Amino acid sequence: MSEHIFHIRTLAWHIVFTLSLPALLFAQPPIIHTESEAEAFNDLLRDLEGIRLELNRANAKDLLILPGITPELARQIISHRPYRDLEELAYVQGLSEEHIDLIAPYLTIAPPRPWRLQYTSRISRPSKRANSFNDLRLYQRLQIVSPARLSAFFLTERDPEEPALTDYVTGYIALPLSRVNIIIGDVRPEWGQGLLFSRRTRSATGLSYARTRNTTRLGNRTSTEHGALRGIYLSGSHTHLFWNLMYGRMTWDATFGSDTRIYTSGLHNTETSQARKNALRERLTGTNIAIGSSQKHIGLTILNTAFSPVASDTVGESAVPRNARAGMLFSLNALYRTDRIALFGEITPEAFITGLVAGTPILRLHLIGRRYGANFHSLHGAPYAAYSSPPNNEWGAFFGLTYRISKRKRLDIALDRHGQIMPEKSALPERGNRLRLNFTHRFSRGLSARLTADTRSATNRVSRQSLRLVLTYKRSARAMTAWLQRARAGTSGNAAGLRLQLGKSTGFSLALWATHHKISSYNARIYDVEPDVWGGIRLLTLSGEGTNRGIRLTWATAHFRLSTRYSHHRTSSWSAQLDLKR
Repeated sequence: MSEHIFHIRTLAWHIVFTLSLPALLFAQPPIIHTESEAEAFNDLLRDLEGIRLELNRANAKDLLILPGITPELARQIISHRPYRDLEELAYVQGLSEEHIDLIAPYLTIAPPRPWRLQYTSRISRPSKRANSFNDLRLYQRLQIVSPARLSAFFLTERDPEEPALTDYVTGYIALPLSRVNIIIGDVRPEWGQGLLFSRRTRSATGLSYARTRNTTRLGNRTSTEHGALRGIYLSGSHTHLFWNLMYGRMTWDATFGSDTRIYTSGLHNTETSQARKNALRERLTGTNIAIGSSQKHIGLTILNTAFSPVASDTVGESAVPRNARAGMLFSLNALYRTDRIALFGEITPEAFITGLVAGTPILRLHLIGRRYGANFHSLHGAPYAAYSSPPNNEWGAFFGLTYRISKRKRLDIALDRHGQIMPEKSALPERGNRLRLNFTHRFSRGLSARLTADTRSATNRVSRQSLRLVLTYKRSARAMTAWLQRARAGTSGNAAGLRLQLGKSTGFSLALWATHHKISSYNARIYDVEPDVWGGIRLLTLSGEGTNRGIRLTWATAHFRLSTRYSHHRTSSWSAQLDLKR
């Protein structure tokens, strides 16, 4: 009898969720294939820059911030503890060598200590800048964790284009009490599936990096985000009830225009952009309540926002965006997950996103649907100046299929379509169709090849096709990657590159890279990755004709790391970083 009731409840969950609530795409290990994916991946790396999670202590929510880590992978990683070194992650089912290399820069293993401290200092000279002090980018990061789990985070990143102290200082203090957690300082709420606090929901790329938004990513902004949400954040739980409360303020480099639209500034190198510096202020009050468990829950988000100065009514009430003035917003989100199916998503009066992820480790299907009304905006609480406008007046559909042909072969297919809900004077170039095919073959434990073909057609933009071949050879203390790509978008682009890395995570290590490209126009641009001083990778946009080359030298112990990097691509740039850890 009880088993019969269980099946009825499961069926009821499916019916109610499918009919009334949306869902979102399950996170997958990221592989960069198109320019939009490269841009989103660059945003993700910027968020993670400087973060080090202790592998034997991090909880599942902490692990979910890493690229491509799903809740199931997080549980698998935790179940294999303790780890003596990062190489033991190879025993976790579902983690490939490529994926381990991707997340390794953000992981560390350390013995238990009563106090934990990590300090990072970096100095760099971006390309096309002089070697004077005023043209250098300076970065400082300090994180302290006490035995009572009280933690503090402090970060500064002085950018030559952001000279004011308030532009590049961020931090928070987290106080974990018996019944409530208190965070004071810079926060980044991620309630529901991200519709009200979203930064990456416009394209299929954004969807591929979306996760269940039941965690709060703290601080860790850089000056490139032109602002931070600062205030107080409370969270707690009681049996099956989870709650969050927030009050914060945010300053933007933007103003309201006469047409009530929000106009942002860039590098503050013109009188107009300078006039928009810190010109728009937003005050937010929000609450989020969820009932259920980590696998099955339903939640409600209520958000009140107010701008100063407010938008004008010069063009009439109907033309004023709903969120361009003080107002109340709300959304419903839900999650239903079993071993073989995941349904999760969010709906607001102006927008929704819904989907299904189902299958086995051999065959996995992704179906996504989304709609953003013409008056929908998701600006609130997310520094958006570096990420352009929020999605609006758009519908979209995404289909993805992952087929593990064998232990050594894998096929990925992805199709994304975009369209307008209502006609506009000019369509955004991102709207159109994208099709991607990716085939990976592992010849042996250390040698693998990946062939990627993708095509993109977009409104007001030349159609683009690309074919990329990557060969990778890895051993415990050395790795080599050779790649070749051809792109065509009206004109042609060709590029080839080679990367070599010697050494382990401790001791001396050396990284060398060289890329040659001949690209007729920017439409046929190609993206490349190269090592950075913080241990991960950075993205480089290749256009025109030339050679990019560089070197990185690193010396690391359990408590000390020093890395320096030099590269030349049209102009030279250099950087150095020091990490101290206790």
